[in-house]
Amino acid sequence: MATRIHSTWLNTRNTRIYCVDLSSFNDDPDGLTREIDAARAVIEHLPENSLLVSLDLHSTRLTVEIERFLRDITRPVRKMAVLGVPGLRRAWYNVAGRAPWPPIARFFDDFEKAKDWLASEGF
Repeated sequence: MATRIHSTWLNTRNTRIYCVDLSSFNDDPDGLTREIDAARAVIEHLPENSLLVSLDLHSTRLTVEIERFLRDITRPVRKMAVLGVPGLRRAWYNVAGRAPWPPIARFFDDFEKAKDWLASEGF
């Protein structure tokens, strides 16, 4: 039986956004690997600076595999909205030296606000 991939394309305000859903994979490392591989297959062939992406990390620990994925996908990404990483956890990742956040990333608690920011012209 085929495994369902959660990441998907979304259109908002006439703008295409790729929504990478890595949420709730703490107890499913194989599922996380499949989701990352599927997202990487979509992202890696896109032109430089062409992709708007939301990244949902709710209820998922920052693993080495996620860190590697974030470093690998920066070329095609123009803007990235990261969801599910509250300020204290983000600060801990920074202190622990495990913060792979690209400079094109902004953090949001609300998906609607993230979509609005991604679809806007500004950074």
